[in-house]
Amino acid sequence: LYAEVDPGRGLLVDPQQLRDALGDEAANRILNTPGIMPMAKPTDEEPLLGTDGIPDSDGDLETPKDTTPLPPALPKPKGIPDDWIAKPSDKKGGMQYVNPKNNQDRVRVMPAEPDSPHETQQRPYVVDQTRGSFVDKNGKPIRGEQPGKSPEAHIPYEEYIFRR
Repeated sequence: LYAEVDPGRGLLVDPQQLRDALGDEAANRILNTPGIMPMAKPTDEEPLLGTDGIPDSDGDLETPKDTTPLPPALPKPKGIPDDWIAKPSDKKGGMQYVNPKNNQDRVRVMPAEPDSPHETQQRPYVVDQTRGSFVDKNGKPIRGEQPGKSPEAHIPYEEYIFRR
């Protein structure tokens, strides 16, 4: 398994490598351990480069081309079951926790985006989907055309309570 130590963030690991090597349950336990952080993955267009700066084929240490640091991951909110699958969100720096019995139950935890035009995203926030419906901080379904984009769907991290 490939891992890096980042003095400011802890041990960075590739979640997919962990799952491939250990299975989902063990990998999720490791990913939910304080000090363990998911590593950013390069895109398909950005091959992993070896220490010589050439796309790796000779087995030297692989490092992603994009070395922009991720913001520190926020701790998993209390109450999310241990068997929920933790995986990096599509957006940089976030984590999502998915119910293995119903993938329509998920919680996405995102770091602050200080430059976002949306005030609710300028601080750490949580987006919760229960049976596919976006819910507000009280666990009530959000109505409307695009409920996942509403301010109510972006719950301040410090106010979030897991309700199931």
